[in-house]
Amino acid sequence: DDGRMKPDISAPGTFILSAKSRSTSSTGWLAHSNSDYTYMGGTSMSTPLTAGASALIYQHLIDNMNHPDPTSALVKGIITVSAHDMTGQYGSSTNGAGETAPNYHEGWGLLDLDKAVNTSWVDNESVNTGDTRGWKFTVPNGAPDLKVMVSWTDPPSTPSASTNLVNDIDFAVKDPSGNWVEYGNNLDNLIGTTISSPAAGMWEIHVNGTNIPTGPQHFSMVIDAPYSMINISADADGDGFIDTLDDCPNTAGSSTQDQTGCPDGDGDGWSNVGDDFPNEGTQWSDSDGDNFGDNPGGVNPDSCTSVVGTSSSDRYGCPDTDSDSWSDPDGGWTAFQGADACASTWGNSTLDRNGCLDEDGDGQSDLNDALLNDDTQWLDTDGDGYYDNPNPATNWDDCPSIWGNSTIDRQGCLDTDGDGVSDDNDPWPTDPSRSIDTDGDGFADSEDDCPNFAGNSTWILVGCLDADGDGRTVEYDAFPNDGTQWNDTDGDGFGDEPTGNFADDCPNTYGDSWQNGTLGCPDSDGDGWSNGEDSFTNDSTQWHDVDGDGYGDNIGGTNPDSCPTTPGNSTQGGVLGCPDSDGDGWADSIDDFPNDDTQHSDQDGDGFGDNATGNNADDCPITFGNSTIDRLGCVDTDGDGYSDINDDFPTDPTRHLDTDGDGYADFEDDCATVPGTSTNGSIGCFDADQDTWADDDDSFPLDATQWNDTDMDGFGDNANGTNPDACPTVFGNSSSTILGCLDSDGDTWADLIDVFPDDGTEWIDDDADGFGNNIDFCPVTAGNSTNGTIGCIDSDGDAWADNSDFLPQDPTQWLDSDGDGYGDNLAGTDGDNCPNEAGNAIYDLVGCPDNDQDGWSNSGDAFPERRSQYQDTDGDGYGDNNSPGAELADHWPDDPERNTAEVLLECEPTEFEIDLALDPSVRFTCSITNLIQNNLTVRVEWKSLNAIDAGVRVHVLVITGNGTQTVAFSGNMVEKGDINSVIEASEPGAIKSMAYTSIQIDAINSEDGDSFDDILDKAKDVPHIQEIIAVIIAILLALFLAFNARRNARKKKEERRRQLQQRMASAFVMDEHNRPGRFPPN
Repeated sequence: DDGRMKPDISAPGTFILSAKSRSTSSTGWLAHSNSDYTYMGGTSMSTPLTAGASALIYQHLIDNMNHPDPTSALVKGIITVSAHDMTGQYGSSTNGAGETAPNYHEGWGLLDLDKAVNTSWVDNESVNTGDTRGWKFTVPNGAPDLKVMVSWTDPPSTPSASTNLVNDIDFAVKDPSGNWVEYGNNLDNLIGTTISSPAAGMWEIHVNGTNIPTGPQHFSMVIDAPYSMINISADADGDGFIDTLDDCPNTAGSSTQDQTGCPDGDGDGWSNVGDDFPNEGTQWSDSDGDNFGDNPGGVNPDSCTSVVGTSSSDRYGCPDTDSDSWSDPDGGWTAFQGADACASTWGNSTLDRNGCLDEDGDGQSDLNDALLNDDTQWLDTDGDGYYDNPNPATNWDDCPSIWGNSTIDRQGCLDTDGDGVSDDNDPWPTDPSRSIDTDGDGFADSEDDCPNFAGNSTWILVGCLDADGDGRTVEYDAFPNDGTQWNDTDGDGFGDEPTGNFADDCPNTYGDSWQNGTLGCPDSDGDGWSNGEDSFTNDSTQWHDVDGDGYGDNIGGTNPDSCPTTPGNSTQGGVLGCPDSDGDGWADSIDDFPNDDTQHSDQDGDGFGDNATGNNADDCPITFGNSTIDRLGCVDTDGDGYSDINDDFPTDPTRHLDTDGDGYADFEDDCATVPGTSTNGSIGCFDADQDTWADDDDSFPLDATQWNDTDMDGFGDNANGTNPDACPTVFGNSSSTILGCLDSDGDTWADLIDVFPDDGTEWIDDDADGFGNNIDFCPVTAGNSTNGTIGCIDSDGDAWADNSDFLPQDPTQWLDSDGDGYGDNLAGTDGDNCPNEAGNAIYDLVGCPDNDQDGWSNSGDAFPERRSQYQDTDGDGYGDNNSPGAELADHWPDDPERNTAEVLLECEPTEFEIDLALDPSVRFTCSITNLIQNNLTVRVEWKSLNAIDAGVRVHVLVITGNGTQTVAFSGNMVEKGDINSVIEASEPGAIKSMAYTSIQIDAINSEDGDSFDDILDKAKDVPHIQEIIAVIIAILLALFLAFNARRNARKKKEERRRQLQQRMASAFVMDEHNRPGRFPPN
């Protein structure tokens, strides 16, 4: 333990639903409804989850991210960078995993696959000591915390090392403000950091080879956000284009079209030197050199890209003979469409035609200009002498398309009566004497007393405002808003017109009456009733007295009559003017005693008056009562004459005295002076258990539920009491369920309910199946099973209960010892040929092991580990199944001499000469021809070589019989030298190839310099006296070595080819003299 951080990651490991093994207890951590599963916990649960997550990430990188060969370091980096920190145990911020990740409890946190697929990464980069690799990316505003992780597969350490890290890598982060922070240690091969609330802008990450004794060290770098990362490691000018692809490696630029990475001032993708318009982003090419761009969607696009032109008004860059900016017409562009209508004469017209002479500059050519010297007018469409352009143009026409003669309101519009006003504005277009109605009220100004204000008056003043439409203006209308009234002689606000609204009934006398339909007459008390109709002329609250008793009929007025239609003399209780028979002032209607002048009120309505000094005065005046003996008018519930307050039995008319207060009247109480509650036996005596029986008469004086025991067996006769005697007249000893009855077998169960009265071990059979509940495994369900669990349902009648019967509906099977779904009884349905060994074979030995899951038992399967094969008829080691995709397919299943399919493999080109400094890419295609009649699955592989970085190395094809398909391979050389690369065609799962061929690649690097420099350097050391001879010898030696090197190179190249073919022949089980590309038939 050298102190490095472990674990790397955490995953759920408690209460995980798992398949149950034989060694697991029946419940595991927690039982599941399906007995084949249970809830488990521990690393045996969390480890498979992590392994499965790793496999999913690996597959995601290949299938979805087009990354064919992810490294383990990348998978580890993605898992750890996407993990999230866990909370502490029991809510603690420090206990357990509560410490901030990473820590020794959780590593970098809890596995999170959802975040894992939203990461950015670089893989399989490498550094040596002192090397730096860098990437930059942009962080948007409001971005969440950023996590960075660098991981690598470290070389093996030695047992004696105190620190086991061999290759030490660190990294540094630069924020948008230029601040650097370095991260790393000398313990872990997984280092990372979390940056809280990262600032928006450009960030950089630089991975440094701090100490790489065993190099180069490959590594992966991952961030937990989907940002686009740009490699700045080999980008001298920092423009995002690596130098090998940058056409301007020392000058930053963004061009991508003609050159890559060169300055592009207008950002259109074309470098400044290749851009005809370096400052205009929408144009870059000018084929005819007339300063108009070829891009039709750009600024000032050239409409005649192959012809020099200067036009700029109708089209850009086309011929303009008269140089007036309008292009000459041609076959595709006519004067009607906008070309110059006067191509050989300079012109400035733009309205009726383009490019013709327009002396007044109004846009209309002189040929069609009605006013040649006036630039405000040029047309008179209707020929009425007024011109089409509107005011303020010269002599404008308000109706330019209609001949007209109007001059007053508008010019040049139709005026039928010739009064100067156009018909549209003349209310009387055929009457020359009337033409203007300024206020539009239907009265001509010449007859209108109010010509500037619309009105409808016709009496005295004409055409003035008359709001109510009665023909009179406001000045002459007493009721300007009422069209039915206009005069008020007496000035009381009611009009004189008798048929109008609110007509005055006294038009010549001022008045304000308004009640009863009488309006405008005198009303002295102002109650709205005219004096002639008011019985109380000086009382504004009363006006009628129908019964003539001096009390007014208005209930809300002064002294209102409570009986307005009946004369009366009552004066009390707020009821006035009603009949009062006894003359006590109280009206008969409210007098409870209308014929007794000493009483008038009976609040409680019991017939006894409230007046204490009156006749039959009520002792309880506010409580209804009927007592007559001790008091009058008080409550006497039982009606015995005694008021309840003096009656010990207020609800019993037969009793009223109880000396001892125990609720029993003295005449019936057996203990009249001693309080008691007994009601049975002695009445009103002491009863300790309150069961109504006096203690002297109670067999159970302290048990309120029992009092009698007829058979003296200690169980009370009361069936609803404590320990009730089920057989109260027969002495008995039963004590279970029913008590006090005869129990012959002494099992406490009475013979009456004991299903087994002579068996002291059984007494109940709930399901009535003949098996007592004590031995019955299914006591509430009738059953007939006698093996395993007794007394349970046995549907198939094989003596085994359904709940322990492997196949409860099959009488031939009941046990499945190995749990594989096949019964142990070999003679039964689907009998298990291997009853003590789980298996799923179904075709030969049912229930025996079948490793490859193809339905054939291992012992009966010629290929027990290959699911697609099970039979080998000819015994040649190849299976009879030759359907597409089957492994070890025998295409001649009855011929032991032939098996593998035959194909023809040919690739083109087969030789390359590569200069790594110029273009390291290798591209070729291969055609594969199926030489058999059936469809064939073919795996075509470019055999792995470290010198080549291939994009795709394997293609899997399905080729029809005698058909041919073509595949393409591409990659980059990463090392120089002579390489003989092999292409192999085989069937999936085959142990030998069907065909192979090779690709010869000679790779050099011109940047390594001249190989003759060492020889010339040696010549310089020759002594001065031999200088000439030494130089000559050196030159001759160099020529000889060059010739010899080329000859040796060709010889070595041929030798390597021959050796490679021999090795391939051996590896692919070939005869090396066979032509590459096809194997002979087996």
